[in-house]
Amino acid sequence: MNNTSKSISLTFRDIEDLIGCPLPNSARIHRAFWANTTTHSIAHGWLAAGYKVVDVNMTSEQIVFESENNIF
Repeated sequence: MNNTSKSISLTFRDIEDLIGCPLPNSARIHRAFWANTTTHSIAHGWLAAGYKVVDVNMTSEQIVFESENNIF
C-alpha cells in the first residue's frame, strides 16, 4: 500500500483483506491487542512500517494509524 498521508484509518475488515486472513478474536475483544508495544508481536508489523496506533474504536472496528516518520 502506498500512502502519502500522515495517518490512515482502516477497519478490521480492511486489515483482514490486506493480510489475507481473519484477525484473531482478541483483536475484537481486547483493546490491548492494538497497543504500540514491542512485547506484543502483532505490533511489530505496524511499528516496523513506521506507524503507531493513535485511535481504536472497538464498536465500529476502526483503527487509526499515524506515521512516525517526519517526511510529510
